[in-house]
Amino acid sequence: MKAGKHVRLGADRAPPTKLVTTAKELRTMRMAYFNYPEDRVSIHGRAACPEIRKRRKEGQRIVEIDVHTIARELANFRGREYRFSATSKSNDMWVKVSFGDSEFEEAVIRYVHRLLGKRYQPFRRARIATHCP
Repeated sequence: MKAGKHVRLGADRAPPTKLVTTAKELRTMRMAYFNYPEDRVSIHGRAACPEIRKRRKEGQRIVEIDVHTIARELANFRGREYRFSATSKSNDMWVKVSFGDSEFEEAVIRYVHRLLGKRYQPFRRARIATHCP
């Protein structure tokens, strides 16, 4: 599947950001892939991971969480702004977390996972797998 145009959620409320902005971020950012209705969540620690490219699709939902967006984006997850269903348009989402601290980034991903699990049964039972540290 070819990588196409990506949809950055919340872009209307914040200035657009790049997927990867610095060499340090390349080494420390985490990308998490949430797939519904499959009970699968995977964390990727390398921006060049082939699995990231493989799962990108036209209109892919990407939520970027960093020092500038954390409050808003966590409120969006808590407020159920992001919905999942068994359609190609809303069955998955990438969450890019970038703080320069891998432990904190993984903690944020685990928190998002818990929030989604409160609403969606498959996420409640999903295990988080680290694909590339």
